[in-house]
Amino acid sequence: MAKQEVERRRKKSLEQLDDGELASRELILDEPIRVEGYEGSWKTWNLFGGRRDMLWTTYIAEPIETDGTIDPNFVRTTVPTLWAQVIDLNRPFYLTDQGKKKVDSLVTEIRRLQIIKSDHILRVYGVKRDRTPKGGERVVIFVERPVDGGLLKSRLPSSGFDCPTAIVSFIAGLIRSIY
Repeated sequence: MAKQEVERRRKKSLEQLDDGELASRELILDEPIRVEGYEGSWKTWNLFGGRRDMLWTTYIAEPIETDGTIDPNFVRTTVPTLWAQVIDLNRPFYLTDQGKKKVDSLVTEIRRLQIIKSDHILRVYGVKRDRTPKGGERVVIFVERPVDGGLLKSRLPSSGFDCPTAIVSFIAGLIRSIY
């Protein structure tokens, strides 16, 4: 009877999770991720933080050594860190055949993005299709973590713009730096 009560409480707590929240901070991928500049590849990742955006929740992902020699709760600087962007598709449409096909095509497109390598866009390292605690569809995308946070506001001048010409020259400079 005690086991049934524990399982009932666990299920109830999982049902109360919001979109993008994780039941476990450890995520095991189907295929290992290899990150340029680091030796090895990793299937098991530990997710930290969690910032909710409009459509997804972004976590910092760090690989876990499978041999167990390193404590997974300790943040290290000698291993890569990526962004894990969790997209929960909990609407009833995604449980239909047509909705599942949409999720299939999303995962396929994300896998295609993995082959693109450019200094001007964030690199996609992996994707995992999973289930949410509520039984819906979940897609987790592992993306390169930019140094400056990837926000345009980190590139804006702190003094602001004094005239429309300054805005145009700033945008032109950004375009030249990208291309």
